Amino acid sequence: RRRPRRAHLYHPSTRARSSTAPRAFLDRLSGNATATGDKQQRDLFAQTKRAEVRIPGFLAYVDVDEATSTRGAEVVDAVLHAGATCVALREYGVDGTGGGNSGKKLYEAATTLKTLVRGRACVLIVDRTDIAASAELDGVVLTDDGVPTVVARKALPETAVVAHESESAEEAEKASKEGADLLLVRDVAMLEAIRQSVSVPIFVDAADGLGALASENSSTLQDLAAKGANGVTIRNLTKDPASGDEALLQSAVRAVANALEQSYEALGDSKGANGSAPQVTPKKFSLVSADGEEMIERERQLVEEILKFLRENCTDLDEIKLLAEARKGLEDLFLVVICGEFNAGKSSVINAMLGDKFVAEGILPTTNEIAVLRYSSKKSREQTEDGFFNVGIPAELLQQMRIVDTPGTNVILQRQQRLTEEFVPRADLVLFVLSADRPMTESEVKFLTYIRKWGKKVVFVVNKTDLLSDPGDVDEVVAFVKDNATRLLSVSDPAVLPVSSRNALKAKKADSSNYANSRAFVQSGFGKFEDYVMSFLGGSGERAGEALRLKLSTPLNVSELLLNAAEQILEGEDEEAKSEVAMATGVTSQMESYRQEMITDAAAQRAAAREVVQAAAKRAEKIVDESLRLSNAASLFSTYILGSGPSSVESRYKSTVLGDSEEKLSASVREFSAWLKRNNETQLKAYADAVEARGFDTSLARLSAQWDADDAGENIAASSKASMDVVTSFDHDSAARMLDESIRGAVNSTIGSAGAAFVVAFFATGYMNSFSEDVLVYALALAGAYISVLSLPLKRGETKAKIRRTAETFLNELEGSMETECTKEVGQVTQSIAAICAPWEAAARAEASRVAECLDARRSLKKSLDDIMRDVANL
Repeated sequence: RRRPRRAHLYHPSTRARSSTAPRAFLDRLSGNATATGDKQQRDLFAQTKRAEVRIPGFLAYVDVDEATSTRGAEVVDAVLHAGATCVALREYGVDGTGGGNSGKKLYEAATTLKTLVRGRACVLIVDRTDIAASAELDGVVLTDDGVPTVVARKALPETAVVAHESESAEEAEKASKEGADLLLVRDVAMLEAIRQSVSVPIFVDAADGLGALASENSSTLQDLAAKGANGVTIRNLTKDPASGDEALLQSAVRAVANALEQSYEALGDSKGANGSAPQVTPKKFSLVSADGEEMIERERQLVEEILKFLRENCTDLDEIKLLAEARKGLEDLFLVVICGEFNAGKSSVINAMLGDKFVAEGILPTTNEIAVLRYSSKKSREQTEDGFFNVGIPAELLQQMRIVDTPGTNVILQRQQRLTEEFVPRADLVLFVLSADRPMTESEVKFLTYIRKWGKKVVFVVNKTDLLSDPGDVDEVVAFVKDNATRLLSVSDPAVLPVSSRNALKAKKADSSNYANSRAFVQSGFGKFEDYVMSFLGGSGERAGEALRLKLSTPLNVSELLLNAAEQILEGEDEEAKSEVAMATGVTSQMESYRQEMITDAAAQRAAAREVVQAAAKRAEKIVDESLRLSNAASLFSTYILGSGPSSVESRYKSTVLGDSEEKLSASVREFSAWLKRNNETQLKAYADAVEARGFDTSLARLSAQWDADDAGENIAASSKASMDVVTSFDHDSAARMLDESIRGAVNSTIGSAGAAFVVAFFATGYMNSFSEDVLVYALALAGAYISVLSLPLKRGETKAKIRRTAETFLNELEGSMETECTKEVGQVTQSIAAICAPWEAAARAEASRVAECLDARRSLKKSLDDIMRDVANL
């Protein structure tokens, strides 16, 4: 018995596209292709989100016991629902009682509070940086007795908030200069004392409790808003009489938000850093020529098309965000980043560029957060969710560029990575300010080394040259900076520009209309500095348009790398799609091969039935051989001539010939039908499973093909009925009688021939004249009779041939029926498989067509990209 034939179709698993494009292009893009040791490499332009304290703010203190009590949880939940922006966990009560809690209890209270807050506000803890880090809180509140701000920064993640609760104005200013993100002060008097000297948000304690804040018209809130407060603190939340009144809580939080919302903008509008309100009349001018503007617009449209193409066709390419980020650079103005140590004169350089003291200067650090200076018709300042400040300044220069003012590199080293990752990669120019009296310190070299990998243009600005009395000293410092930049940083032909920004600003303010020709301004060297910067960004001169070319080249380079990656992805998809089409369209040829093999195998199946029939025929022939013998002449004569007894042929046929032959033949036919069904079902299931694995529904096709296993027995019986009818319709009684009649006919023919010879001899002797003639006639008759008897084997052969013809006729009918059954069943399953695979083939062709169109579109975009890259290079 042959095994069921295996399906031709290989069984692929569920198809999933794979992005095979290598990501090495990212390394080339970021300049890290050779920096194999940088295990902490990050994606370009990645921005690490800092913990956020929303402004205007509402901070509530909670004791450890209160944080874990039912009453405390209810109050905290209510104040958060009202809109509180920060909750601080305090080990000691407001009256100094409590404390002595184990680290375990503190940790449990911190995690409980964090779970309760659920991200609705910032969660801090007082003085315990260890608990803040282990419980993954948003930061800490440091007190005057706690660790210094710089120490806390090192102990916490770079994204953590460091707030400082100060008892005096001096401590508050010190914390601000050390890099605190938020100041918490006791009263309005302290707020007034430090508001003008610090730039970070300041929250003031609401000593009179929640009741004093419930109305926007309250004197407390009006006073806080007038003095520039950015938020309030409630030091005893759960014990405040109003904490149980949810409506009052909501009124208080809402009133604080409304009253203090404009404090930042009002403060920025009030006056400049020098106490005056500088008036600058905006005057439109452009660093970019008309050709440059046209090129920017042309590139903007192309990059937009490339972004749309990648988002629609290469969704697995995560680095699409890089191009989206680079695309923003085309919308923005020139971005100039100013770096350097504190007291190197960064702020004075900015003021000299802008023409007035718009940013604070001093011998102590005046910038502890990143500030992005933008053009605005009036002064403004707001903090973004990323932690840096957007500062609006009415300065003409800012109409064409943005300036990023940064903390001193030797003050807050933890922010260097964030600075370089957020701004340096997008910078069109980096101005590194050094002090002429201490150029190229160790921290400066370290910072420059860190940002050098981005490949940005760095201009070394040696400030405070007015501190050097001898001009030769200035030349010596310039040479020293150039030598170190070349030797330590591998910078070829570094741009080192000596300036005195203080004298330059004095000259500009002394004669705003004709300062360029004044002796003081010329001697300050600031004119050469400004000429260099303007020329680099897009003016005229030796380096005209260099920054514009770099600015335009960045999105183009990213586009080129992404399109190359897209090509690899699409080529992989194209190969896969073509393979799918080949498999789908190959079903027809596979089915033809299956049909041919089933026909071949069906012949072997039919041979089993033929063997049964031929064996029965041989047994019938054996009956003939045993019956038609000369040794049985007397028995044959007695039975068939004299009729002395019944013939045994019919009984022998039923016992010897028929026997179990009919049962075997029926079993053979049933097995053929079952074999045929099994193979067809296996084939149908294989294709249906493969097509379903590709996401297509084959239930209807399966139903129409009656694939359901519950109906298998009924289906097999129905399909084999025609062949079984041939088997059951054969009349074995007639066959037995026919066999008996054939033997009778052979005997009668033999005896009749012999008798006829003697009858002829008898009548012939009547005409003979002598005895000898009579003897001769009878001798001839005897010879004739003998010859008739000797012809008995011939009669036997004729009878056996008749049996074989009858068997062959039956076999032809049976095999013809089985062949028809095979052809019909195989034809039906091939039609069902074709119906199942039709949606797959259509989808495969559609996918192949889509990928081909994508490849054509990519080639078109690449050609446009090559054209514009050439044009940008020729700017």
